[in-house]
Amino acid sequence: MMSQRRPSTDIHCEALSILHTGSGALGVARQLGRQGGRCAHELFEQEVKKHPDRVAVVCGERRLTYTELNQRANQLAHYLRKLGVGPETRVGLCVDRSIEMLVGLIGIMKAGGVYAPFELGHEIERLRYVIDDAKMAVIVTQESSRHRLPSTWASMVCLDSDASEFVNECSTDPGTLLSDENLVYVIYTSGSTGQPKGVGVEHRHLTNYIHAIAELLEPEPGATFAFVSSIAADLGNTVLYLSLCFGGELHILPADLAMDGSRVSAYFGQHNIDFLKITPSHMKALWSLGGRGVLPRRQLILGGEPLDWELLNQLSAGCRVLNHYGPTECTVGAIAGMVHPPDGRTFGDVPLGKPLRGVCLYLLDSRMQPVPVGVKGELFIGGPAVARGYLNSAGLTAARFLPDPFDGAGGRIYRTGDLAKWRQDGQLDFLGRVDDQVKVRGYRVEPREIEVALLQQPAVEQAVVLAYEDSTRNKQLVAYIVPRAGERLEKNQLRDALGTKLPDYMIPASFVALPSLPLTPTGKINRKRLPKPEPEMSQAAAIEPRDSTEMQIRSLYEQILEKQNIGISDNFFSLGGHSLSAVALAARLSKLYRSNVPVQTVFERPTVLAMAEFMRQNIASVPPVSLVPIQPHGGKCPFFAVHPSGGTVHCYITLSQYLGSDQPFYAFQSRWLDGSQAPLTSVKDMVDLYVDELLAAHPRGPFQLGGWSLGGLLAYEMAHDLARLGKEVRLVALFDSRPNLVPLDLSMTESDLAEAEAEYLVRVLVNCGVSPEKAKQIPNDERLELSLQMQKLPFHLAKSQYHRWVRIGMLNERAARRHRTRHYAGTVILFKSRFSEADEIYPRGLGDAYGWDRLAGRVQICHLEGQHRSFLSDTNAHQLAIQLERFLAGAALD
Repeated sequence: MMSQRRPSTDIHCEALSILHTGSGALGVARQLGRQGGRCAHELFEQEVKKHPDRVAVVCGERRLTYTELNQRANQLAHYLRKLGVGPETRVGLCVDRSIEMLVGLIGIMKAGGVYAPFELGHEIERLRYVIDDAKMAVIVTQESSRHRLPSTWASMVCLDSDASEFVNECSTDPGTLLSDENLVYVIYTSGSTGQPKGVGVEHRHLTNYIHAIAELLEPEPGATFAFVSSIAADLGNTVLYLSLCFGGELHILPADLAMDGSRVSAYFGQHNIDFLKITPSHMKALWSLGGRGVLPRRQLILGGEPLDWELLNQLSAGCRVLNHYGPTECTVGAIAGMVHPPDGRTFGDVPLGKPLRGVCLYLLDSRMQPVPVGVKGELFIGGPAVARGYLNSAGLTAARFLPDPFDGAGGRIYRTGDLAKWRQDGQLDFLGRVDDQVKVRGYRVEPREIEVALLQQPAVEQAVVLAYEDSTRNKQLVAYIVPRAGERLEKNQLRDALGTKLPDYMIPASFVALPSLPLTPTGKINRKRLPKPEPEMSQAAAIEPRDSTEMQIRSLYEQILEKQNIGISDNFFSLGGHSLSAVALAARLSKLYRSNVPVQTVFERPTVLAMAEFMRQNIASVPPVSLVPIQPHGGKCPFFAVHPSGGTVHCYITLSQYLGSDQPFYAFQSRWLDGSQAPLTSVKDMVDLYVDELLAAHPRGPFQLGGWSLGGLLAYEMAHDLARLGKEVRLVALFDSRPNLVPLDLSMTESDLAEAEAEYLVRVLVNCGVSPEKAKQIPNDERLELSLQMQKLPFHLAKSQYHRWVRIGMLNERAARRHRTRHYAGTVILFKSRFSEADEIYPRGLGDAYGWDRLAGRVQICHLEGQHRSFLSDTNAHQLAIQLERFLAGAALD
């Protein structure tokens, strides 16, 4: 049982005096909570009354005033309450970094619910676990994200496509249903049990933090704040709530912009940003990418991982720097300190600082007794910062959230697992971890979670994961694996398998195979004797680059990864690359070749060999291929899908995931999406191009083709041409597609195109929830702007890019209407939506087979639930995958 005696008075810990004065730390929290609202959204509502017309949030070209943001959040809140959202109701928040992110977050809080933020990735199993563990009753998201979420019983509310459902809701502040002891959010962190764990934070904890950090930073009304981090972590809550609760202007930088140093630097110069919070590794990456101007005018806040003197020496000349420390379990941050580098010091970590107001810090030994100044101890945090605990995990909560042995008022302390020591000046020095937990690029990682995922792989008998620092003091994860008897360790397969379960920052940079793991005399794994990882080089390392392009690109690889003799077939990520270094590589390539190289290209072409080939095409202006490898791996016969009228292929991602990792899945997207080439305006031209590319990528066959809507028509015509070439067409799958039996003679003058584009935008707005009558009344020049705001795509679009996307959709539709569908002697499978809306492009009254039975040798119909426009949504995609699998790879037809 813990001692109840107070710490010795000779311990230098001024935070303890706060604990034992007045009403104690809990009293401090409640007193702070009474200063202008118990909850953060109430503080925001007060700013709305003070500054109704002041800009509250900016994202790209969009901005909302405090009144506008408040009204939108209120409408969502009233709608969520009708869905049953109230105190302690967990509501998932899966929205990209946008104004909608704020509308969703504030709306959930105003409804009385608990927002549980998460981001999409490839780790579907992890997402499914989080959704189920949090028992999310509702998920607030966007149409572009809905299809990529795992199947769930939770109600889906799309802030764009469902806008018509709540746009008429009351826009006044809903009455509060909350007490300050209700949860405000749940954030999931890596867990040592092999699964992530949800940290529950109450309103009083958040309000206390807002007041405490504001007392330190003194934000002024009208100050500008930059949000550059993930909403799924609490790092960015500092600037988010400081801005909204004190009359500031919050600038939300989308993910692609926030990783580009030169663009962020230009943005800061244009908008005069006052406050920025960011991780040290993110800051290093931006500075390495031409981001020397990424310095706020007033305050740079660094947190999420240890800050070193080398970086501080570079930064502190430009602005004030605050080092901010605190685990998620202690509400964003508990310790902070203004830091200034001493002359000449370039090594070691920067002191953490002192506790925020109301926070209590204890450094205790193994007997739970305080340690003197200068002596290492484990850090415990008490006071109003301590969260409620872990969701659905009473045992883990009891192990980490303990009764405060020095507070007779029944307070609690959180066991951080961090080691530290007191300095003579009252600050703390960070000394590492008690356990194996590490920070990787600002994310908290429990190696045990990675080990559990590895042990689920058939080839793995034992696994241990450690973190090493490279020469730039960045953490690199290393997996030590003992293969099962008779199994061969395929590192790329392991990496791909982990990618379905874990986020990218948790994928080890190196995999080391060992015959056995070293043990201590007591039989435990001796982690100190595990060999230091060597750079993973392939046999291609001995092959010299064949031309100047390969030489230049290999040089960039070696500079960024700080490795020598990299082989032209070595994988960038196998050599220690990660998402931040991928951004650096893309920026260096763009600068070297004076051509835009998207970060995605590094992931798609991670070797010098593949990247050089891409750059040769780029430099020589070779037309880019339309074929996109959505899932290029697996041993089954590939499936090739074709884009719908919109021209993009993101709609097939969920279907590909449900078909599994052994089913290769490719898709054709429209030309002109990037603006580099003129669009194709006839079905014949599209089919000719796609057949040529298909034969170049997969010359021998057999072929399995399909597509949704217009994509089905194009796949059918491709099958026709392949059959005439004597190729084996094994499957033609039409996903709610219709033929065109009566072609129209449509002129293609610019005037006609403008009129058709206006009609197309009306349909886009209707699909986003606007009534047909209202959509037609909107002036033509406003339709594009409004549809840009409401239509969400999986990539960032400028207005000019969006206009091009709209025109592609319109041109593709007109191409279909001008085309006469040809006869094809083979069999087609029509996957038909049971409640399909009649598509205005095609004539009605063609029977159950939509008229395909007049053209194809045979038609087999499979019915699915849903409607045409939601045909590939998550639930439908799952059912479609189940039925489609029966026909893939030569399955017999009925």
